[in-house]
Amino acid sequence: SKDLQEQQQQQRAAAEAHNSTLQRQVAAAEAQASTLQQQLADADVQAEEVKQQRAAAEQHCEALQEQLANAKARSEEFQRQLAHACAQTEEVQQQLASSSTETLQQQLAEAKARAEELELQLVAGSASREVLRQELLREMAASRARAEDTLLQLKRDTEGLQAKVDELNTCRTEDRQRASNLQAKVASLQAQLAAAQEQQQQQQQLDSSEQDPDELRPEGGMLQQAQGDSSGGGRRSMSRLADDLLDHEGKQPRKRILYWSVLATVAAAAHNAGLKPRGQQPNGPPTLATHLEARCVFKWLCRIAINGVALRPIASALGGAAGSWGTALFPVAACFNHSCQPNLALRFNGCTLIARASEDLDPGMGAFISYGPQVGESPCTARKQHLQSCYYFDCHCRACSPTTCHPPPPRDDLRAALRCPCSNHAEDKGDNLRAVGACVPPSALLPLCSKDPPCQPESAPCLGMGSCSKCGSKIPTHCLAKYSVDLQLAAAKFDEAASILERLQQEDSSASFSPGQGFEHVDRALTLFMQGLQVYERLLHPCNLLLGAAYHTAAKAAAAAAKRAPSRNTLYMQHAADLLHQSVSVLAHHFPPGCPQLAFEQVLASACSKAHTPQTGSDSDGDDASEKAERMLQLHFGDEGVMAARREVHLQLGL
Repeated sequence: SKDLQEQQQQQRAAAEAHNSTLQRQVAAAEAQASTLQQQLADADVQAEEVKQQRAAAEQHCEALQEQLANAKARSEEFQRQLAHACAQTEEVQQQLASSSTETLQQQLAEAKARAEELELQLVAGSASREVLRQELLREMAASRARAEDTLLQLKRDTEGLQAKVDELNTCRTEDRQRASNLQAKVASLQAQLAAAQEQQQQQQQLDSSEQDPDELRPEGGMLQQAQGDSSGGGRRSMSRLADDLLDHEGKQPRKRILYWSVLATVAAAAHNAGLKPRGQQPNGPPTLATHLEARCVFKWLCRIAINGVALRPIASALGGAAGSWGTALFPVAACFNHSCQPNLALRFNGCTLIARASEDLDPGMGAFISYGPQVGESPCTARKQHLQSCYYFDCHCRACSPTTCHPPPPRDDLRAALRCPCSNHAEDKGDNLRAVGACVPPSALLPLCSKDPPCQPESAPCLGMGSCSKCGSKIPTHCLAKYSVDLQLAAAKFDEAASILERLQQEDSSASFSPGQGFEHVDRALTLFMQGLQVYERLLHPCNLLLGAAYHTAAKAAAAAAKRAPSRNTLYMQHAADLLHQSVSVLAHHFPPGCPQLAFEQVLASACSKAHTPQTGSDSDGDDASEKAERMLQLHFGDEGVMAARREVHLQLGL
């Protein structure tokens, strides 16, 4: 009853939180309505401004009319001057009668020229007056049209704003009605939940009266601490074990609960209506109980989400193509607790789950599997957040407890760290990589190459301020900006090179492929990879996972070049082996010894080393490393793990 009260209090708190959310939405709608009213007021202000513009246009028209009047005055002045010229002409004609003919003719010609000049000026004045009149008419028509369009647009905007205000008022009313309906529905669901829990408690009491209290049931993991079935093993015991699995129904996200509720209701209704699965005969035997309740389906969906195991191919654990065949529920496997550094490895043979010990287990030691990302695949903070959000517990395994872990877990700040400007590249040797100064960038500075990396390095969980962890020196802000540009350019080169390799891999699958074909393209890709690597090695910390991914993809380009240039096969394969050994050295600082990812990278490096030394015989050190890595893969996944690794070597390197 105490648990029931706590669940009811949690549901009541969730309902109150939902009501407060609806109230905030109503307040937001009211704020939006006030904003629209403010916009309506702004529209009125714009209308007033348009009126002012219209008044200014009328003033401009008046100015043009004044210019027209001035033109008329100038025309009248020209006419007066013409009359004066005519008078002078008559005077000259009179003088012609009393003076010499030659002088008078000269004066007459001058008078005619002046008269023609005045006549031309009069014509020009008339044309200018007509142009001014036409311009005035056009300006008045354009101003009138602009004013009408503006007023029409303002009228439409006003109507639209008013419609939005009405719509918001309607939505506010609907939200209030919906909030009241939800409150009633929550109360109804709480009553149904209480009735269902009371019925479940009664059923558990009836079941416990038939059980043997002396039988020991597994505790911990995702199992409840409950007594088991005294009838022994078999299907009934497995069913009882599955019924004891936790479902964390009260902790599931609201959207998931709504989706699963609808799904469970539809599934139960379809089954109870007599609908058969696809491919089953109409009169065939039922696959489930004669009657199915939606509540039962919903609880099993919750159990599968908490206790289900993703069916994944072995290649996904080796850094190959990620994917999942589906999700299955194994009640016995749900007994295992979680560890970010597990000592059990899971693989699947059809629908059978096989758990293999990946390290020596002493009597009394716990057997652990991983519920999500393991150490090396994700920072400690990100792993804890994932486990808390999906499985609702805080992880305190040996990988998440640096004080009790031996050897200590990897430093998460090195996953995405920059190189200290004061560090020397001569320090980048062997186990001394951790000693190189690391500067965690103050933001998500590092780009990620999304084209087939062996792992997906995330940004550091706690971003620093660019200060070195060793000497304390700080990268200046302008240098960080330059680093960002250089790293983005390098990432663009990696993307371009990866697209070239992807296109060439498609050509390899064709039957018309021949050695030497497309060598210039793969050589271009390898050149781009090496140019980007130079930038990465100069700016990134030598333990940065992005640098390890760059080594891996560049090695694939070198192997592709060796395939297309048989005459230089040895040179390119040696280059690929060197790059993969550098990738191994980076991964070794983040993944625990003996993990599948590290072992597979060592298998790739050994395969390249064997390929470039066929004439001198096998390298004893390389053979030992390859055999050790294959033994580690066999320890995790059996012989199928070794075969899967060899298939991945063929797919990634063509060997």
